[in-house]
Amino acid sequence: MIGIPGMVDQYQNVDRAVRRGFAIRVDLAYDMDKDLKKSINEMLNESKYRKIAKELSFIYHDRPVTPGAELVHWVEHVVKTRGALHLQSPALNVPFYQKLYLDLLALIIAFVLTVIYIAYRIFCSRSVAEIQEKKRR
Repeated sequence: MIGIPGMVDQYQNVDRAVRRGFAIRVDLAYDMDKDLKKSINEMLNESKYRKIAKELSFIYHDRPVTPGAELVHWVEHVVKTRGALHLQSPALNVPFYQKLYLDLLALIIAFVLTVIYIAYRIFCSRSVAEIQEKKRR
């Protein structure tokens, strides 16, 4: 496989494939034609890529049951267990304000406002004290 990462997680995925030995990374650039041609030739001529691809294909296709049979099994399991409540995500029971992290946002805002208030009281009390002291002189 020749990986040309373009955004977000593609860089990590391609790097992982390169480390596992079944991919070559070609960086996306205007002058990538030479690197791409070199990578294609290497992929076609090196037997290690073919060997690893066959191993991964064997691992992927070696299933005890077909995907269709597995689908039928899980649908029947959900029907038998009346919705498979034991398989549902605990996130379904989390209140919306926690799902949206509004509780954390409120805590951060409260902390920032407290720090600002304390700083204001410290600096303003000094300013007021200095002004009053200057007036007394």
